[in-house]
This record gives sequence, C-alpha cells and structure tokens, in this order.
Amino acid sequence: MPTQDELGGENTASRNQQRENRSRRSALKDVRSDERAALSRATSTKQRREIKGYYEEKKGKIIDVSVNPPQSENQDDANSDISQAGIDTSIEHQSGGGGGGGGGGGGTFELDVVKDDNTAGRASFSGGGIIE
Repeated sequence: MPTQDELGGENTASRNQQRENRSRRSALKDVRSDERAALSRATSTKQRREIKGYYEEKKGKIIDVSVNPPQSENQDDANSDISQAGIDTSIEHQSGGGGGGGGGGGGTFELDVVKDDNTAGRASFSGGGIIE
C-alpha cells in the first residue's frame, strides 16, 4: 500500500497535469473563438480557406502531439493478442460407444449450458452423438 508521501507526490503530479490541460484547453478555446470571428468577417471561399489554414497551424502549435493517447486493453483488430479473446472450452467425447456424427453409436457426452435462472449448468446426453 502506498505511503502518504507517495500519495502526496502522485496528487501533486495529477494537479500539475490538470493545470496544464486546463491551460491548453483555454488557449484552444481562445483560438477557436478568434477563428470563428475571422471566418464571420470573410467574404469569399478563398479567404475562409486561408483563415482555416492559419488557425489550424495555430491549433497544432498549442496541442502537444508528443502526448500518447492511452491504448485500449481490449483490442478488436486482427493484430490483437489471442489470449485476450474469450475462448470456450470443449468437453471431449466420453467413452461408452461409437458416437460420432450422423446419429450412429451410443456414446455419452456432456454440454455446458445456461439454466433458466442464468446460472451455469451441465447437461448429459447419450445416444447418437451430434446430428449434422
């Protein structure tokens, strides 16, 4: 468990970061306000484009591009780690007969199921196995 001094240091760092963020947001708000005022005075599309370009450059200088956004721990893309995926476990076919697909044999097998009250359960089946 962190000590009071460690918590104090973390709190100070957090307050400093909040102050920086507030200052940056305030500066961006001022730039946006100036941009809107300039755009309202523009009389042509060319002027509007020049104004937008100028203010986009100004905004880019205010925003700290070195700050990395937090990465999602639950990625859904093709490059995500397979260990993050929800993988169901399979229950192997128990001995007791031929079993198999298509209704042949008399093996016994179990399936994990969800009961009516939304709790986990197990159902046992015997007979022809999986019918395809």
